[in-house]
Order: sequence, then structure tokens, then C-alpha cells
Amino acid sequence: MRNPLSLRIFRRYAPTWRQFAMAAIPVTLQLAAQNVSALGSDTVFISGNGGITYDSNVFRVSSDLTPQQVEGFIGNSNKGDIIYNAGVGLSADVPYSRQRFQANLNVNDYRYSRFSNLDYVGGSGRAAWLWQVGDDWSGDVVYGLSRSLQSFNYFASTQRNVIDRQYFSFDPRYRIAPNWELQAGVNYSTVRNGLQSADINDFNQFGWDLGTRYITPSGNSVGVRVQSWSVRFPNIFPFQGAPFDNAYRDTRASTFFDWKFSGASTIDGSVGYKERRHENLPQRDFQGMTGSVGWTWTPSGKSSVRFVAARDIGGLEDIAVTYVRTYTLSAKPTYQLTGKVGLNGLAQYQDIHFLGNPGFGITTTASDRHDKLGTLGAGLSYQATRTLLFGLNYSWSQRTSNVQFGDFKDQLISLTGQLTF
Repeated sequence: MRNPLSLRIFRRYAPTWRQFAMAAIPVTLQLAAQNVSALGSDTVFISGNGGITYDSNVFRVSSDLTPQQVEGFIGNSNKGDIIYNAGVGLSADVPYSRQRFQANLNVNDYRYSRFSNLDYVGGSGRAAWLWQVGDDWSGDVVYGLSRSLQSFNYFASTQRNVIDRQYFSFDPRYRIAPNWELQAGVNYSTVRNGLQSADINDFNQFGWDLGTRYITPSGNSVGVRVQSWSVRFPNIFPFQGAPFDNAYRDTRASTFFDWKFSGASTIDGSVGYKERRHENLPQRDFQGMTGSVGWTWTPSGKSSVRFVAARDIGGLEDIAVTYVRTYTLSAKPTYQLTGKVGLNGLAQYQDIHFLGNPGFGITTTASDRHDKLGTLGAGLSYQATRTLLFGLNYSWSQRTSNVQFGDFKDQLISLTGQLTF
């Protein structure tokens, strides 16, 4: 269905939530001076947050463009903008007998100083029932939704495209022995684009999985899993008088693991073989190894570093190519400077290759496009009181490309505050 009921409610009450978010900030700041505590004996929390962000290149415009060309594209010779946001949040984690109920909801109002056409109300919500029946049966039932602005990394437009996502999953587990369990699951998700010209990317996805996991007495685990996803696009794109249906099915067999080698070293991830088969466009089919491996090193109680290496397809959809293969390498260090001050960093490199040519004569993107994206970031957090948290973050990104005007540079600086009670 084009507009599910929950998404229509989200759109209908967006102005109300915006007013509520703006009004809640001063109220919660006033409560900070009081002896506030969590609702429901530390199981339910309400928070207010606000922030200001400077983005030096909102639309990810190429550095090779002249000021006149930039102004012709975005309507302004200045590529940067200051974004203000204010919001409220609610989180709950309520145990009841052998069950546990979790919920969180965050609503934020984003306002752009220069490019006000991008203003929007976004957020996310999640509800989960972590159930247990007897000693052998357990599992999760999860529903989530979110609303966010589409990234301009590969969206060559100055228009606002707000994307609504919904997700549902049911994942039962059965303990067949003290150290063995069977796993299964079904999930369904939808993506809807608010911009009409982008709704050809709307999709519905249904998936299932089966697997088994071995858990050691020390808590380490390793397992195998088979997964399958069926993806349908309800708004078929007409091309040269014929419908352009990109429906496909992904199937993946993999192993997954979470293993602590010592008190300072843990490795986790999933590696497997993936096949993508298109119902009408076999030129787009893919098969090969995908997955990610992470290593967390904690040399002391104050410091840690997480390294991740990944290879996958997808994440970017373009009708000119068969698939997009992405390699990712990242490192994320953290250091607790004092009891109240924490430091964090990010170094990430991505190799993004648009592979294959289905031969349709569509030239929106070069079928041999090859991009490289690097990101460096640093952040500082300050826990002023038990309920008041501040953050200061900086990131720098640069993309190089073998296609004209495919490069960009961008800097982000943000200051945020959150009060929880």
C-alpha cells in the first residue's frame, strides 16, 4: 500500500510533533536544576535534545565546478549551511516475569538557515518484545519505523526527498541442547520516497532465515545460517515504452561468529556466499563472497579500538548498472579521558565500484564508475551531570571519482546537548 496508516499518521501530526519538540527543550532544561529521576523505577526515560551543525557542502557539489556553475545548480554560490535541530525522546525497558518489553521513540525537527526547502521533521521508533517460554523457547518480535532526509552523496538534486521506512521481524530460537540452539526468522520491510520523481526506488522486501548456533560455556558462539530476501518495486519505471521491473531475490549462506580470545580481544562478524537473481533482468545478476569481520581491542579499561573490514553489494541503486560493489575498511578508537569526558574517532575508507552494463542505453551513470571515499572524524562527549550530556563532533570527507564532477569534499561540525530524566 502506497501510504501505510502509521506513515500517514507520521505525516499528519508532523507539525504537532515539531511544536512539541520545540516546547519540550526549555521545559526539560528547567527540570535539570531539580532532582530529576527516571520514571517507573529506572525503566522509562524521557529526554530532550538540541543541536547545531555546520555542513560545508550540503549537496556534495564537486570542487571542479566554478562559483557560477554552483549557483546555477543549487541557487546559491555558498555550498554550506547551518542546521538547527530540536527534539524529544522516550525510551522504556520493562521486565515482566520472564518477558521484557522495550520501546523507544525519537522525534526531531531540522531547520536549515540557507536551504530552508530542506526543513523536515524526522525521527525513529522501535518496539520489541523479548519473549521466553519455558527454558528452551525464546525470541524477539520487533517493529520499527523511521523518517530521514535522503543523503546527497549519490542524489544529484537540490530537492528534499524524505524517506519513510518500516520494519517487522519475528525471530524464534529453540535450545536443543545446553550449548546448541536452532534459529529461524521472518521479516518484512518497506521503503517509501516522499519525492515523486524518486518513488521508482520504493520497494517491499520479505525475507526469511534458518540457522543453528553453538555457544561455549564461556559465552563465545559460532553458527551457520541460510537467508533469502525477495524485493519488489511497486512503481515500475517505464523505459522505451516497456515496463522496467527490477525485482530480484537474494540468497546467502554464511557463517557467523562472536568470539572473545582474551580479556582484551574480541572478533565478530559474518562471512558467506551471496547470489542475486533478477526475475526479468539477468544482466544484473551477481554471485560472490560478501560479509564483514570486526575486531575489538581493549588494551585498558579506558581505551578501545574497533576495526572492521567488509565487502558487500547494494546500498546504491542505479538503473544504468547491474550492481554496486563496496569494500569498507574502518577504525573507531575511543578513550575515556576522565569520569566525565570521553573521546572518540573514526577513520574509514570505501572503494565503490559500479559494475556491469545491462545494455539498455541508459546513461544516467557510467557503468564503469569507480569512486573512493575517505572519512576522518573526531568527537568529544561531556557528561555534565547524571542527566545532562553534551557532544562536540567533527568529520571530514573526500570522494574521488573517475567520472566528471563525481568528486566532492565536505566538513561537518556539530554541537549537541541531551537531557534525560
